[in-house]
Amino acid sequence: MEYLTKQRFIEKVNSLKLANPEHWGHYEWKPGQPKSTDRWSYHEKAVELLKELKPKTILEAGSMNIFLTNISDSIDLDMPDWGWRLTYEPTYNYDLTKMPWKPIKDKQYDVFVALRVFHHMKDEAKYLREMERVSNHIILALTKESADRYEKVRKADKSYYFPNTDTTVLYYEKN
Repeated sequence: MEYLTKQRFIEKVNSLKLANPEHWGHYEWKPGQPKSTDRWSYHEKAVELLKELKPKTILEAGSMNIFLTNISDSIDLDMPDWGWRLTYEPTYNYDLTKMPWKPIKDKQYDVFVALRVFHHMKDEAKYLREMERVSNHIILALTKESADRYEKVRKADKSYYFPNTDTTVLYYEKN
């Protein structure tokens, strides 16, 4: 399995800035900055967690074609009102607010990953149940405020905070 590298991440972000300037335009990582000051820091943590798990199947939500591995499936949706225009064809072109996520079977994936996606959605218990339905493990990157709300629903098995990006990575083991 091939994992996302920092170089590949930077290349992808630079290409996305052209396609989605409203969303990615504020991303200004510069070489030499500490990694905690950029979005790569929480992507890197997700990659580390995947390397520990060695999953055979991965579903990434809202990845915008920045996949953590070369075997990941994706679920995504064009949302031009949010400045989010797809630059790739996801495995599932599906609205995550519509539950259950019908195209996906129970426990179809070893790992479900969503980096900075579910902080937009307010019913943490409902979304966490659906993530648990479709996968055995969950990796989420959320704003600290959203992560605190998820922790009230179910305490994560591992939690990592990146203050310069206001991002917390939560990892939930098999349930």
